[in-house]
Amino acid sequence: MSVAGALTLVALAAVAALLWFANRKGRPVRRWRLIIKPLGIAGGVAVAFASSPAPGAAGIALLAAVAAIGIGVGYFMAVRQALTLDSASGRITSRMSPAGFIVFVALFAGRFVLRGVLDGPHAPAQLIAHGAAIISYADAAMVFLLAAFAAQSWEIWRRSKVLSGPIRASAARG
Repeated sequence: MSVAGALTLVALAAVAALLWFANRKGRPVRRWRLIIKPLGIAGGVAVAFASSPAPGAAGIALLAAVAAIGIGVGYFMAVRQALTLDSASGRITSRMSPAGFIVFVALFAGRFVLRGVLDGPHAPAQLIAHGAAIISYADAAMVFLLAAFAAQSWEIWRRSKVLSGPIRASAARG
């Protein structure tokens, strides 16, 4: 493993540890902010697709399959997040479960492994020979992230709306 690869692995482990410790106390859910991350990713995907050639039938099928898988992973990660309501203040906090955390870390570790394979000793010839396929896979990864974050944001929004319903009703009566 190269020094750059080792530093990347150390950085990944440090980010995972920071997320784990920061997540122990939970973070407030602000429903109006849940749309920001999917919109940012959608903008990046739109810019990337604008500069890429149009995918063929196989490319469209790959993007649709990856989007479906991304929706499933995003929903899984959202369902595994613990939402709690403080009845005194009406604030909702979110904590990622260990299962959701493992999925998150696995996604980034998988990308790290893929990057290591592509940067192997024979990578330049492989990259030149399979450039179009690699671009398709990169586009598919962006669609996966967009679908996963959009599904996760939607499910958290839906669950937090249901959870805060009794608080809003009692405030309206009272």
